[in-house]
Amino acid sequence: MRRLGKFGKLKIQFKGRIHLKGKQGRLEIIYDDVKRKWYAHISLTVDEKLEGEEWVKVPKEPLGNLSAGIDLGVNNLMAVYVENGESFLVNGRSLKSIDFYWRGKIADYQSKLNKSGAKTSRKLKRMHEKAKLQAKHYINTAVRQTVKRLYELGVSRIVVGYPKGIARNSGKGKRRNFLLSHVWRFNTVIKRLTEVAEEYGISVVVVGEAFTSQTCPLCGQRHSDARFVRGLFKCRREGVVMNADLVGAFNILRKVKAITPSLEGLKAFKVRGNWPKTGPEGSKTQFVLGLNETPQTSLPLG
Repeated sequence: MRRLGKFGKLKIQFKGRIHLKGKQGRLEIIYDDVKRKWYAHISLTVDEKLEGEEWVKVPKEPLGNLSAGIDLGVNNLMAVYVENGESFLVNGRSLKSIDFYWRGKIADYQSKLNKSGAKTSRKLKRMHEKAKLQAKHYINTAVRQTVKRLYELGVSRIVVGYPKGIARNSGKGKRRNFLLSHVWRFNTVIKRLTEVAEEYGISVVVVGEAFTSQTCPLCGQRHSDARFVRGLFKCRREGVVMNADLVGAFNILRKVKAITPSLEGLKAFKVRGNWPKTGPEGSKTQFVLGLNETPQTSLPLG
């Protein structure tokens, strides 16, 4: 760093392994009053990225020209439907577990603070920060593996549905009593999807989710009572049972592209716990992630 007046020149050591190459931009030095440490942040226009032991140029060229729809949720962080009929689910229950764990710890500590007459402390701020860091790590891993999987499938465009109603009602009339709100969760996922997809040359389009959870992919009609069981969607006209989140992902994709539904792609069945169990007739398990596992995607079975 130059032009520091009487300080002359300042050298800053990089911590960790350098995994990006490119043109450096502006550097900013910021003080974190919670950690009580100084941090240097520098922007970088990335040209190459280290993958394993090999430097790879970015952005990559998409392997195909397919589009994929993604429905964001809570139990399933992402339901993904590709126009060729491929589909998979990404578990979101670990984020709920992180939220539940830190809510309990913070509530206990907050109670002790209140009894002492204090409203906040450095430790309390640090606890909030740790909760967000854990959640961000899970989201980042899940998003990166999802985008990589879509890249390998030949996807060049991702269409993400955003539930506007949650954003409108999230902060009105009441104080938020949980850390990782749906608004924060969805915004973080979309932000990371956009950033990671850019590395693979994949574009991301955000659309509204209106009626995507009610419209049947088979008959095209809206069924307000289609979700007869949690997580399942039944077409009253055809009598076919499908995964509700994948129905949403399909309809999100159909907002920007005319596609023909694949029953196999819509019948993926997500169960509670770590292992597949018997589901509705004709259903199959395409992706099951246990609560304590690392996010990953898998090839469809069958």
